[in-house]
Amino acid sequence: MPTKTLLTAGLISLCLAMPAKAATLETIVQQLKDQGYTEIEIYRTWLGRIRIEAENSSHEREIILNRGTFEILRDYSEPHDENEWHEGQEGGLFSHE
Repeated sequence: MPTKTLLTAGLISLCLAMPAKAATLETIVQQLKDQGYTEIEIYRTWLGRIRIEAENSSHEREIILNRGTFEILRDYSEPHDENEWHEGQEGGLFSHE
């Protein structure tokens, strides 16, 4: 009987731990939205990691996560190139200024 109880407790623990990973990814995406990032895309890399690309009006950001632990392996941000046009930005090639 104790073995069956222990096995059941282990399975319950495993099931409860699985949604925590999804909540962690959702939490990261929500934090990016809270920081003003609107274009957020999530990919899987060749090495099986999670790659998040996010963009706001002034910066592009790339975050690489370990798929198993959601540890942040890289968090890189750079300002937009002044000569590059981005969606939602005024002006551009055919602007009437």
